Amino acid sequence: EVQHLHANEVGRKGQLFDAVPVTTKKMSAYKNVFINVGGDVGRVNFQATMNGTEGRVDTEGLTVSGEEQELDIHSYIHHLRKDGKSNMYQCNIVSGDSHCVFKGRMKLEPRARGVKADQLIRSIMLTDSCTVDAMPTLEVCSGDVDCTHGATVADIDENEAFYLQSRGIGRREARQVLMMGFAAQVYNQVPCERMRKRLGDRLFEVCP
Repeated sequence: EVQHLHANEVGRKGQLFDAVPVTTKKMSAYKNVFINVGGDVGRVNFQATMNGTEGRVDTEGLTVSGEEQELDIHSYIHHLRKDGKSNMYQCNIVSGDSHCVFKGRMKLEPRARGVKADQLIRSIMLTDSCTVDAMPTLEVCSGDVDCTHGATVADIDENEAFYLQSRGIGRREARQVLMMGFAAQVYNQVPCERMRKRLGDRLFEVCP
């Protein structure tokens, strides 16, 4: 099993363009966590080719964008063999005048029977001027598979924010707490304490 952390923390005026290609073989497992917060412009292309039976690929990502950032992740998982499992999860927190893109694609070839593949993109828009493009796609060319895919785009739940405020927490602090909860699934998987601190600071920074 291979575990991989990919973090974009380049300076605010920097640019990042990167590619992460992966090929799995029989009964192998690969897990990736993407953290995408840095730079003025950033794009990462991830592609996993599952070329062995009973392989597993898990990719989970967190994008936090603010100001006028343009942050983009394209993720593609390609099932070629039977009995594989894959999970693609992406969490986007978007603020300011920024633009966030996540394009997720899964393809199951005719020989990929007995595959379980799940894909979910969740996005929160914190301002009226930010934009999100969330594009989950699923191409199934095989029978006997178990697949799900979907995307949600929402604002902060003001009822939850009001509940926290009624307990003496300020408006902005309440929104920050909610955003930490929203990001927790990916945030808690970052192994480096200093990186978690920087990520938490950035989450607090983009909350209006």
